[in-house]
Amino acid sequence: MARMAAPKAQKWSPAWFICLVVFAGVSSLITTNLIDTRQEFVRNQLEDRSSIPNAAAKQSTRAPLRRRFDGLVIKVTSNRLVFRSQDYNFSLDNWPSSIAVHPGDRMLVYAEYRRPEHPGNPHAFDESNFAKSMGWVGSLTRVSDVVVEHTHGPSPHFVFHSIRERIQDRIDARFPEENANSIVSALLLADRSRLEEGITSQFKQTGLGHLLAISGLHMGMIAAFAHLGVWIFIRRIPLPSQLKQRFAASISLLIVLTFAFVVGLSPSVFRSLAMTFLVTLSTLTHRKTPSNRYLGAAFVVLLMLRPSDIGSLGFWLSFSAVGAILTFMSSMRATHRRKGVIHSIISALLVSVAAIIGTSPFLLWAFGSFPLISVIVSPLGVFLLALALPLILVSVLLPTSIVSFSLVGKEVIQLIISLAEWGSTTSLGETLTSPIHTIPGWILPVWCIATLILFYRRPFVRRTSVSIWLVSALITLFVPSTRVRMTFFDVGQGDAMLFSLAGKGSLIVDLGPSNKTGKTVLNHMNAQNIHENIHLVFSHGHVDHLGGSMAFLSSLSRQESHHLSILHSGWITEDDSKKKPLKRGDKIAIDEAVRVYVLHPNQSGFDNDASIVLLLKYGPTSILLAGDAEAAAEKRLIRDFAPLLSSSILKVGHHGSKTSSTAEFLDAVQPTFSIISAGINNRFNHPHQEVVDRLVAHQSDILSTSKNGAIQFYLGEQGIKEVKTTIK
Repeated sequence: MARMAAPKAQKWSPAWFICLVVFAGVSSLITTNLIDTRQEFVRNQLEDRSSIPNAAAKQSTRAPLRRRFDGLVIKVTSNRLVFRSQDYNFSLDNWPSSIAVHPGDRMLVYAEYRRPEHPGNPHAFDESNFAKSMGWVGSLTRVSDVVVEHTHGPSPHFVFHSIRERIQDRIDARFPEENANSIVSALLLADRSRLEEGITSQFKQTGLGHLLAISGLHMGMIAAFAHLGVWIFIRRIPLPSQLKQRFAASISLLIVLTFAFVVGLSPSVFRSLAMTFLVTLSTLTHRKTPSNRYLGAAFVVLLMLRPSDIGSLGFWLSFSAVGAILTFMSSMRATHRRKGVIHSIISALLVSVAAIIGTSPFLLWAFGSFPLISVIVSPLGVFLLALALPLILVSVLLPTSIVSFSLVGKEVIQLIISLAEWGSTTSLGETLTSPIHTIPGWILPVWCIATLILFYRRPFVRRTSVSIWLVSALITLFVPSTRVRMTFFDVGQGDAMLFSLAGKGSLIVDLGPSNKTGKTVLNHMNAQNIHENIHLVFSHGHVDHLGGSMAFLSSLSRQESHHLSILHSGWITEDDSKKKPLKRGDKIAIDEAVRVYVLHPNQSGFDNDASIVLLLKYGPTSILLAGDAEAAAEKRLIRDFAPLLSSSILKVGHHGSKTSSTAEFLDAVQPTFSIISAGINNRFNHPHQEVVDRLVAHQSDILSTSKNGAIQFYLGEQGIKEVKTTIK
């Protein structure tokens, strides 16, 4: 009798799994919208004045809105306290160290609620998205009447906080140097508050910022070191090898889990923990499941636990980097059988390059630029981090300091800092940064598709994909843009403007009222790779126009920028070759295609009527920047330059004050767009209604930084191509 053949095991089809991933993504979008709606409802309730006992506060929108908050302290760091009240988390920034508070304590405070702000300027910190990713409804400010009830007995929050403090004490003792201390604190405790602004900027410019954040790279390294350490201790124990492997994997997972709770379960740490857990789970079960399915499982699990991550850039960067690494490693295993130390080092460096390629489309989409210098420095940075991390762990975690480990660790950290410094200052790094406005619209989708198939196993497909990717990358570098950009920054009650011509020069007019606004302009220039042929004009000597100069100029000098000229209306008396007074009839040379004329003043001065008035012409577009010029100055402009005043864009004089923008002046200018730079609820009530009515009567489109945020005009040889505002 013939034996019946055993039925073949059906090959698992990935179709259902793909459907599950898509379903998880769609569900996350729906859940995120529901969470956003609920949080918006809570924010509106917190800002509702009808429940305030003080009747005067109900009527005045400027009166402080103080409420009572009672809840549990969740996290305490060097510069922030996270507080949970009524099932919602709040951030208390700049918490005074004189008040001893620990995680797990109950606390009662009276404070003002502050809603997370959307960025008012391009390339500015997005507090709203950051609060959303951290699960915060908002911040509490002006805290008073604090009552703290300390926990009796060790709570989980308090235990992890105590471990964190002990680790920080050892870091301070064994890495006393400022730079090394800040880097080690970022690597081991996710505390980036100690990092100097210059170092952070250098790491960002060179694409090494991921080294300073707790990510899958760090978690993987710590898990590998823990697994290796446990295996060294148990390898000679007479037990089955499979059992010893499972024991080592279990201990390494426990160590990684403890590490995650000590540093705090931030979104990036949580994602890294989930991926590390799934990889370790494969070791424990000894199942030969394809790595891409583990990645898909992590995608589904993370979106189920944190659906709001669907809109997080970090979420997509993590998965694109890991996906690129896994596909690259799979391709290497299928096509290369060589072994050896040199081959292993080259493969490790190429893995870093694969992660850079995988994340590049998202970086271009989010930040508008992609530091191609990172292709050179990032693999070296990862290699140095792999050397530094075990040395740091040994020197910090052991009860007694081993001088040799800490000394070598310091030297490796210094090499990483030097690498970031070299990458940010070399001319190669500057030329390989491509602003998004120079990239043709079809480049990004082509780049994404080429990236997806880049690591396909068939050599011909891989070579074709590499060719597409490189050609599109070269186009971003060598296809110049003819458009120029005029940006009116949101600096509150003040002025700050930037006229930039791609790769040729720029004109800055004023820097706003504070150091923060000066840094806002500088950050925008860095993001646009504007470092040469910079002309800085201070319209006049009032603080709302030059308050940001100290922070701007000091930061610019550290970056070693060249060809900076400072122009003013004669109120600067010090003798400096870079500082030149301007008067009527002067011209500012930026480029042959751009003409900049000084229309006012005729003599030096300090007050509003001595404010510099500029007329910029690019093709058919004219931009009139009126500074704080008032009616008397406008009368002189009409008398002397009436035929030249007609302009497409008018920066309205004196923030929209009724002392400027007379009807006769607007008759001469006839602006298509009128820009008012003023702060929200400013004490001068700018813009005055009379000015708004005059602009409306002249059929001018009014844009205000207090309502629209930063305003950007993209100009071409045929006129205004596009108008963008940061607040829609």
